[in-house]
Amino acid sequence: MSFKTIEDIESFSKYKNGIQSDLGKITGTPVKFHYYEKYKFHDKVGALLLVGEIPPKMIEDINKVTKGMVKGRCHLESGSLQFEKTGGAEMKYVTVAALVKTVGSDKDVRLGTGPEDGNKLAGKELGAKFVGEDTKLGWRTDDPSKKDLDTTTTKYERTPEERAKSQAVPTAKGKLEDSAGNVLHGEQGFVMDPKTGQVHTFKGAVADLPGNKKQSTHHSTPLAGAPVAGAGHLVTEAGKVKEIHDDSGHYKPSAEFTLQVVKQLEALGVSLNDQTLLDEKGVEVVAEYKKKYADIRQRIGALQMDYDKEKIRLGTAFDPANPSPALKSARIGIEKNLSELRALGVAPANRPATVQLQGKTGLSDQEFQGVKGDLAKINALLEKKTGRKNLLPANTAPEWLTKVDALNLKIGEALKVRLTTQQFAQTGGNEAAIRAKAAAGALINDRSKVGLSAEEFQAAKGDLAKINAILVKKTGKKLPADTDRKLLQDLAGLNLKIAEALKERPAHEPTGTAKDAIDAQRDKMKTREQDAKPKTIAERIIDLGGDAKIESLGFPKGKVAYLSADDQLSFLKGDIDLSEAKDRAGL
Repeated sequence: MSFKTIEDIESFSKYKNGIQSDLGKITGTPVKFHYYEKYKFHDKVGALLLVGEIPPKMIEDINKVTKGMVKGRCHLESGSLQFEKTGGAEMKYVTVAALVKTVGSDKDVRLGTGPEDGNKLAGKELGAKFVGEDTKLGWRTDDPSKKDLDTTTTKYERTPEERAKSQAVPTAKGKLEDSAGNVLHGEQGFVMDPKTGQVHTFKGAVADLPGNKKQSTHHSTPLAGAPVAGAGHLVTEAGKVKEIHDDSGHYKPSAEFTLQVVKQLEALGVSLNDQTLLDEKGVEVVAEYKKKYADIRQRIGALQMDYDKEKIRLGTAFDPANPSPALKSARIGIEKNLSELRALGVAPANRPATVQLQGKTGLSDQEFQGVKGDLAKINALLEKKTGRKNLLPANTAPEWLTKVDALNLKIGEALKVRLTTQQFAQTGGNEAAIRAKAAAGALINDRSKVGLSAEEFQAAKGDLAKINAILVKKTGKKLPADTDRKLLQDLAGLNLKIAEALKERPAHEPTGTAKDAIDAQRDKMKTREQDAKPKTIAERIIDLGGDAKIESLGFPKGKVAYLSADDQLSFLKGDIDLSEAKDRAGL
């Protein structure tokens, strides 16, 4: 980095060039930073920010002439500089953002609090524009003369009693209940306390106060505007968490914060995997079948326990080739119950909850003033920012276009990405990578779906030139001149032809006639439907090689029947090794 001694920052003009260079080198990999709210340069007094490895002697010299050091780590995330404070004095967003802008960086700034401060989790600070919202109208109006009025304020819960009421409590069965013991159901806003890891939920509302005043409830309410470990809303069903969203205009949490929410919920014992029992058609079974399933599983568990105890009792006398009567009896009982379980035709859904990340791209106050209320201008600006044409649909209600906060929420919805909690955990909270992958998937998906709508078809029906004019606007491609004219009269057939024309073909793949293309597409659809039908365990075992394959992997010949069908499949898939397979077979 640019600074080695205190002499390197003697003047702001000298410091400016160095810090501009250092900020430009920040990537997604976290680096250390040191920050001082007020530092006396030779030519001015202002904020001092140092990033990267700074010599201890330089920090020591700075601390001799100024106070209020803040330290932490910073990295680049979604085009913004994310500063995670891990210790020291106060770090004000307004001052940091002004400094970054003054030295010539075009990056936005986000502040957070690291867990090293004594918190259980990292924290994200309230957006600067919302500070003081509990006492004044503030951000709710564009009129400077009204901002300090107290006609509408935000409710802040400051006492332990108030905060206890908003707590969501995990149950022994992995569900979430409110403080009164009622399971959560439907949508509720949430924040997580970085000090305790506790979840607080709320319902957005506006209450009437004496004197014709109003008080609203927002994400800042449960923790009284303090930093949060995560924020957004939960979708629950009978206490089970189905969806986790990160939509909060007050805190705008990055994916790392939502990831720690997922991890903390799991640590609290909250189930993020739906185990609802379903039948073969994917429909939840009635209570009678749930009881039968539970009874069978209980019997299997008891028999397996008997088997294990007998094996332990025998010790060195255990002979896999000649199992005791008790072991044989247990294995026969387990197999019988497994067969009964398969015949019942029900199984857990095993559906993980989903995480939905709000788009973080939006309009600044300055950008908004130039396009306020004009959907065409807004979409043109968004296309430059995101590469997406007409991001907001033509039927977007006018009220969304006249307030920058409301508009940015709408933009965030349009840019939302969705993935399971398992997939999300695998990303490590790398939102840039998540969105790049989602964009690539959307492009592929869009290309496969491009075609004419019913309205477009009616306007161009039978006219290849008109059809191609529409396609060129949509895709940059068009159908060949020898396209079968019968296709131009049939919307379904035409769209199949369009899909074929847009598909990337290997050089060796023949194009065929229009009819061939349609027939091929229909054959592929039939094949997909057949492939989508679930196979039985027996069919899957055969697909993987059956008895011959099991024996070729070292399992004793002629003994495959000792393995249950489930264990045969597990062995073929590699879920259990040879030793475990032999143990399960009692060999």
